[in-house]
Amino acid sequence: MYFKNGIDFVKNLNGAFNLVICDKGKDLIHLATDRFGLRPLNYIVTGSGSYVAVRAQDVLAMSNRKNELNQQTLYNL
Repeated sequence: MYFKNGIDFVKNLNGAFNLVICDKGKDLIHLATDRFGLRPLNYIVTGSGSYVAVRAQDVLAMSNRKNELNQQTLYNL
């Protein structure tokens, strides 16, 4: 659906979802969650890569930055 309709295809999705689309042809990464935000996405971009997960703790664990969770910043996202 993405390659046919572009990112606007998410407007037709129903239910709770998260998705990550890596479009290498356009050098883009799309992150999307349902319109109610039932399953929020957390991400971090580091010099060694980008990490995405539902739980902030998991993102930090994957990036080896466990001790850098800033609760104030997290709540402001």
